[in-house]
Parts: sequence; C-alpha cells; structure tokens
Amino acid sequence: MNVAVIGLGNKGWIGGVNGPYMLGQTHVGAILETPGLKLVAVADIDVDLLQNFSDWGLTTLNGDRVEAFTDYQDMMYTKPDIVAVVTPPNTHAQIAKNLMRYDFVKCIVLEKPACTYGPAGRREGMNLLNMQREFGTPVIVNHSRRYMANWKEFIQKAKKLTPKYAVGFCNGDPMDAGVHMFDLFNWLNTKHVYVGGLFDVCGKYKPYIVFDVMVYCEDGVVAMMNNGHTLIEVPIGKGTYRDLQEAIWDEAKTGFHFDQMELEKGMGKMYQEALVLAEGKRKRPTCSLKDGVRAVWAAGEYGLRRD
Repeated sequence: MNVAVIGLGNKGWIGGVNGPYMLGQTHVGAILETPGLKLVAVADIDVDLLQNFSDWGLTTLNGDRVEAFTDYQDMMYTKPDIVAVVTPPNTHAQIAKNLMRYDFVKCIVLEKPACTYGPAGRREGMNLLNMQREFGTPVIVNHSRRYMANWKEFIQKAKKLTPKYAVGFCNGDPMDAGVHMFDLFNWLNTKHVYVGGLFDVCGKYKPYIVFDVMVYCEDGVVAMMNNGHTLIEVPIGKGTYRDLQEAIWDEAKTGFHFDQMELEKGMGKMYQEALVLAEGKRKRPTCSLKDGVRAVWAAGEYGLRRD
C-alpha cells in the first residue's frame, strides 16, 4: 500500500531527528518500519523541512523515489492508498474532508485533535462525521494511548475494578495532552474530574508528575503515567500503601518502570491497523473518527476552549 504524509514537523518526521521523538515514534518512521507500506510522497509548506528531508537521504527508499511537494493537493496525483495528516490542529478537519473526496484514498490517519474547539468546532466535527458517513473512508485518529499495550492493560484493570470516576492530569498544553485525557475518559466510560496543573488537590491525593490518570474504583485506585509501562494499583482499606507516592517506590510490588519505547510500538500498531483498514479486512479503527471528535467535544464542554 502506498502512503503519503502531509506535514513533516513535530511527529510527522522532524521530531524524530531534532525533536523529542525517536524516528519510530513519528509517522514517517512508523510507515518505513511497517511491512506492506511504502512511503511515496510527503508534503509541507516549509521548504526547509523538505530540504532537510532530502538531506537525510529519505527522498529515495529502496530504489523508489519519494516525491516532495509544498502543496498536498498537488501530491495527490501519486494516488496514495493511505494519507497521514500531521499539520497544525486547526487544519485537520478541513484536510480530512478534502481527502475523503478522493476515491483512491482507502484510509486516513489523522493527528489529534480531530477538529477545533468551541461551538464552531462542534459544527466542524459534525460536518466531518457526516462526510465520513457519505464517503465511507476509514479514519484513524492518533490518540496514541489506545494503541499502547500498557494503556490497554490499565483500561482493562480499571474496568475490572468497576470505576466510579477518573482524575486526569495535564502536564502540558490542555489542547494537546489534555484532549488525550478526554479520550481516555470516554474509553473508560466513567465520570471524570479534569485537573490541569501539577499542584492542584483532588480528593485525598495530590497529583504527581508521574501520573496522567487515576481511576477511583469500588475496590481500589489504579493509576497510570504517560508513556511508561506503569500500572499502580492501591487497594482501599487494606493498608497496602499509605498513598500513591509510596506505591511508586515499591517497584517489587507495582512493577514501576519507565519505557518510552511504548510510544514507538503504539505508532507501529496504528499503521499496521491502517494497512488492514485499507485492505478492507476491518472497518472500525481502535480509535475512530467518532472517538476523536467526541474527545474534542468533551474538552470543549469542560471549558478548555481556544480561539
């Protein structure tokens, strides 16, 4: 399957070279490492990024030329089966709608957020969903935690313990890391409290930088950090730990350790799924367009809006 990437900044590609991500944690890197996928074209309005891409020798892969464009619509003559949209957030929905009109596009991988926030964003999200129903193009929204094994384990554990409510912590931009939290709340299908800062107090625990989500269940508290393989379970009323901070350091019982490679594995799994969707072997992604739009709507309803 032929793949094209729109946007080489951040997690498109450049983040794997000069930024915080390893190459496998970027869209270009994950595509290159997924058997059955072939990168055929990239597009970015930044000519310096395109030149950097060329300088790294990525314009020719396995003898095949990867074409570069400053306008993604010019790129579409290459007829990619799968297109990744890794552009600024306020452009995601419009580009996705444009891509749905090409009958040769069999799957779209859309960076989050799926649409913009606020009343206008709600209309934009609804229009996007209506267009998908009309054209039927599968869309994966990159809420990457859904593709990471440690987060799946966390969700399964929390649901098994009957979640009452979840607490989420955003240690960065609420419109970036924050929307991930709302997708997790939707995934858990439970009431939630969103805490934006590190030092707010919620319930009996202060948020610790290691945790992104804590789920208060009937039989205990389960906590999970961002990208590491960390699953902390604190039974209630059994005196196992005085608090979550004490649990962090009890590695023998909690299995606490940090594994940034989980993000890379998640990106690879997402593109493996994109291939299956493009081949028509599966219809609904692990993180669908509806999931992505619902996460934005939930964030907007909570008051996390940006002009």
